[in-house]
Amino acid sequence: MGNNATILKTGTTKDKWGKFKVLNGSKKLVPFLPATLRMTKQALWELIDKYGTVMLKPCVGHSGYGVIQVCKKKNDQLEIHAKYKKVTLDGKKQTFNALKKGIRNYKYFVQHRLKKGIRSYKYIVQRRIPLAEITNRPFDLRVMVQRKKHSEWKVTGMLAKVANEGYVITNVTNTILPAKKAIQQSSIKISSWQELLPKIHKISLQAAQRLGDFYPFQRTIGFDIGLDHKAKIWIIEANFAPSTRDFLLLKDKSIYRRIMSYKKG
Repeated sequence: MGNNATILKTGTTKDKWGKFKVLNGSKKLVPFLPATLRMTKQALWELIDKYGTVMLKPCVGHSGYGVIQVCKKKNDQLEIHAKYKKVTLDGKKQTFNALKKGIRNYKYFVQHRLKKGIRSYKYIVQRRIPLAEITNRPFDLRVMVQRKKHSEWKVTGMLAKVANEGYVITNVTNTILPAKKAIQQSSIKISSWQELLPKIHKISLQAAQRLGDFYPFQRTIGFDIGLDHKAKIWIIEANFAPSTRDFLLLKDKSIYRRIMSYKKG
């Protein structure tokens, strides 16, 4: 437990970068993690040159605010996509200056409008996973993994969030579906969803167990799980204070009741 205690004392372990480092320390989980680095100019161009498209995310975020997609185009052009707005810029210098301005705007927005008590404005840069789609809109899964006091981790709920048209993130959505239905309607090339869902459960439980070793007081984790067109599973993010309101939109209300019973128990 000595190494775990050291990590807990860093003071930044509950942000996106801290949780990624913990997950990335597990050989079993590494294949399911998108390449992720602390945001620097060198890290940005390294991942763009390798993968073509990346996501910039605040280390401490809220509801998708401040998330920016950067995509490599032809003739040294790069496209920045934030919320529903896109702009194409010439060259790395112009693009990086625009990104710095975008990050400053995010900091101002948090301080003066969002007022959520966020004190860190550092970013990570992450490979963008080409998510499977439903009617040309990307979707991911929210997997709730919980434990009661002195009990094992359990998957208590799962749903799909479908991005609104023109958006690159699923935080902005008015379409919530049961996970099974979303996979069946999606562009995923898979013979049977019955093979995929147990794998998602298994990987989510392994990730929760890993995080639980380093955050022993954490009892609820909401994983954002991405699926690409070939049905490969990706752990995009682990949320320690996940919203439960989307589960109220499912027809099966027992899922929401189960989640809430674990939060209370």
